[in-house]
Amino acid sequence: MKTTLKVFASSLLCFALLVPFSGQAQSEKTWSIGPELGVSFSKIGRDASDTDFKTGAVAGFFLTHSIVNSFGITGKALLYQKGYQVPVGNTTNKYTFNYLEIPILGRFFLTKEGKFRPNLFVGPSFGFLMGGTIKTGDNEAVKIANYKNSYNTFDFGVTGGLGLNFEIANETRLLLDARYTHGLSDVSKSVLNNLNTNNQSINVSLGVSFGF
Repeated sequence: MKTTLKVFASSLLCFALLVPFSGQAQSEKTWSIGPELGVSFSKIGRDASDTDFKTGAVAGFFLTHSIVNSFGITGKALLYQKGYQVPVGNTTNKYTFNYLEIPILGRFFLTKEGKFRPNLFVGPSFGFLMGGTIKTGDNEAVKIANYKNSYNTFDFGVTGGLGLNFEIANETRLLLDARYTHGLSDVSKSVLNNLNTNNQSINVSLGVSFGF
C-alpha cells in the first residue's frame, strides 16, 4: 500500500511540474477526439505468477489535449477485458474480468510536426470492475456471481508505451498505440485464498483522431 501511494504521488508531482512548464511555450491549444478498438493480452501475477495470458477485447474513445507541439495529455475511457487462464488437469479454466478503464497519459512526441509522429506515453490507470465470467474447458462461460464479495472493484496501476501517429487527411490521423499496464492493487480480496495478485496486461489498439 505504501508503494502504491508513493507511485501515485510521484505521478501527480510529475504532471504538476510538466503541465505549467509546457504551457508557457504555446498559447494556442489543440484538441482531438476519436474512437479506439483493440485487443488485450492479460494475466495475473505476484502469488499467481504461474497463470497464462488470455486475450480480450478493448473498445472506447480518447480525448487528447496538445499543450505544445511536443507534449500532450490523453485521457481514455475504455471497456477493457482482462483476466487469465490456468490449466486444470486436461482442461483450461479461463477467467474474464470486465473493467471500465480510465488511463491518463502524458504523451511526449518525438517529432514536433509532420505526417508521421511517433510518441512515448506514461501515466496512471484507474480500473473499475463491472463483472466477470469463468469458462471451464469447452463449456459455456458462466457469470461470476457476487463478484464484489471476492474481487476488489477498483484497480489502480501504471501504464506506458509507444504510439504511432499517421496523418490520413486534414485534421484526421490514424493512431496505433501499444502499451503495458502493471496493476498496483490486489485483484482479489483477502478472503480469496489469501492470495496477493495483480493485473498485468498488454494492449494494442487502433484509433482515428479528429482534431478540433
